[in-house]
Amino acid sequence: YKTVREAYAAGVLDSLTLGLLADWSIAYGDPDQATRYAVVMRQINPLSPWATTTDASILYLDGREQEAADLLDDALLGQPDDPSLRGVAGAFAMLRDDREAARSHFEADLGRPSDSNDWAVDNIDTLLSAGHLVQIYQEAGEESSARALYEAASQRAAVESNGAFATGWSNYLQARLEAAIGNVEKMKHHLRLA
Repeated sequence: YKTVREAYAAGVLDSLTLGLLADWSIAYGDPDQATRYAVVMRQINPLSPWATTTDASILYLDGREQEAADLLDDALLGQPDDPSLRGVAGAFAMLRDDREAARSHFEADLGRPSDSNDWAVDNIDTLLSAGHLVQIYQEAGEESSARALYEAASQRAAVESNGAFATGWSNYLQARLEAAIGNVEKMKHHLRLA
């Protein structure tokens, strides 16, 4: 956080810096500051998915869940393949206990062909969606889908954990996958590594 704040103070105004600051502002209870960061993100990119997810998160935390979902749905009309919009829309659907909507968003995020268990878990960002989707499949009794996705996501997490930058995050995401299928000891192991 300190490094990102210093970069911002030095005039670094890119989407990554602003997005991280917006996320931290929300986490630390300052939605007004998060909104200001989102405004600057939109000046850089009027269709900024991160600005949209920031605004949707603020709406959701303010108890305006339907407005948050509508904002994401509208953004997805113009950017249907954006993983951050899909992931947040899926997470909000999970919070509303709307498993069908969540499943739809997470499957779209992961690029699942409708007639197979082949998965496109092709980057670390899709691992969070994979963890949620494994849980949905487990709850629905779809063991073969849950297992296939778990295997694909675990392979991606292993690849990502070999890079110094992503080690903590990938271990956290692997812990999430282990929790989704009930591997408590493996979950604890990966949380310790995170």
